[in-house]
Amino acid sequence: MDRLLRARSAFFFLVFITGCSHSGGGGGGFLSTASTSSSFTTAQPLSTPRTHHASVLLASGEVLVIGGQTGASSVSSTTEIFDPATRTTRAGPSMASARMNHAAITLPNQKVLVVGGQSDVAGQNALDTTELYDPQTGQFAPGPTLSEQRSGPALAPFSQAGIARVLIAGGEHGNVASRTAEVYLVDSNTLSPVAASMVEGRFDANAVTLVSGTTILLQGGWSASGGGAVPASSEIYDVSSQTFSPTPSVVSRAESTLVAVGSSTYAVGGTDGTNVLGSVEVFDGSTWSPASLSLLVARRAHTATALHGQILVAGGYDLGVLGSASLAPVSSSALGSTEILGNGAAAGLQAGRAYHTATALSNGELVVIGGQDGPAILASIEVYGANTTPTPAGSTVAGSTAATSSSSKGAKNPGQSNGNGNGQNQNAQGQNGGNGHPALPATGAPGISQVSPGQAAPGQAINIQGIGFDPTAANDTVVIGGANATVLTAAVNPSHDQLQVTIPATLKPGVVTITVTVGGKTSSAVNFTVR
Repeated sequence: MDRLLRARSAFFFLVFITGCSHSGGGGGGFLSTASTSSSFTTAQPLSTPRTHHASVLLASGEVLVIGGQTGASSVSSTTEIFDPATRTTRAGPSMASARMNHAAITLPNQKVLVVGGQSDVAGQNALDTTELYDPQTGQFAPGPTLSEQRSGPALAPFSQAGIARVLIAGGEHGNVASRTAEVYLVDSNTLSPVAASMVEGRFDANAVTLVSGTTILLQGGWSASGGGAVPASSEIYDVSSQTFSPTPSVVSRAESTLVAVGSSTYAVGGTDGTNVLGSVEVFDGSTWSPASLSLLVARRAHTATALHGQILVAGGYDLGVLGSASLAPVSSSALGSTEILGNGAAAGLQAGRAYHTATALSNGELVVIGGQDGPAILASIEVYGANTTPTPAGSTVAGSTAATSSSSKGAKNPGQSNGNGNGQNQNAQGQNGGNGHPALPATGAPGISQVSPGQAAPGQAINIQGIGFDPTAANDTVVIGGANATVLTAAVNPSHDQLQVTIPATLKPGVVTITVTVGGKTSSAVNFTVR
């Protein structure tokens, strides 16, 4: 079985972005319509080219780059650490096992859990091992053994009974997509099997913890090795009953992106197993429906990352799978184009790439690492700056949705529609007010676009970016995990508003929600991890 599956970067600290409502879309809140003047600039490259690797943001603000395919037939056990402050990389510790197509997630205790994968490019040796990186010691240690081998598992964090946990679902071994799942318990460093089976076997799927914190949405992936077979539905995992239930999708899609936007979750792009998709659909908590906007160009194996209330979609492939044994068309060039979903083209990458990772940094920037361009495996690193400028007052701006970090592409596949042709919809909520500041949603409630850092301990300060905040700190009420937080500072800027608040000392580790209330109107909740 010769297959190449995209690697995912996963984080325990999930931030849910609020977004505009769209016809057929649902969901509340806002997505910033500020236009960007940022660009991609190169940083010191990796010492080893990597694709199908994983990247996670550490509590220090650095990025740990883990394993991956490093050659036509080679898989690495090494890691590297990218320092955003100096834009340099240095060698990290090695894992006990070489692995690609694995998953990794940063835990509330600041350790990094690395799960499964495969130790060979051909995919004959899927792994049942886990490893834990401890930033305090700078070393990896063995983690608990999985119930079965899992290449391309999906991870999603949640908290139950005050205990931080991670759902590990699906994966593949022996040419079979798994229907089993298990739960990692952070405090005890143990695994507990989920008795119920998944609705469909799937690997390389997306998983998002929904805003309620009580359900996890699993979407997409592959149901058979070699490409072409895509699960017909998504499914919901109920953390209380520990059961899975189907949520039939409008379009079957693999190598897509998935992101929670307020109370709605968007699936973006990907492939149906033959054609590359430019369409977007939205899940409202119970059903899927087509969204009213699409990508400018169809793409798969891309990344999509929430930044400053916008979604930056970068790179990927625009060719279909065509039933080939290898999911990545090694004879084709990867895309270098990027776009702000629903808001037009953005600055291009310095190098076309797919199967890369994109990690949002605590300083508001984005780092894109490795991947491949046709048969070439890349070592290059690019950083996307955080500068934004407001869209001119009175301009008509496209409606927007959001997607999580995941691979996508930038050019429409010949003979395939990407929806409305230009991926844009006029939306009254997407127009700026007279001061150039992104307009409030129709409800007039404030909205949260970004929380940084992504996790923090009680007593520590965090920054909340969004819209509709009051410049007087005393007029902004911030509730974190049911407790009022102290608002230290408040600022209203041309492109976004910002609050600096302190995590309440009474909170315990786990996933909580954050809301901002101004003038009696409350934002949609976003999830945040207290460590």
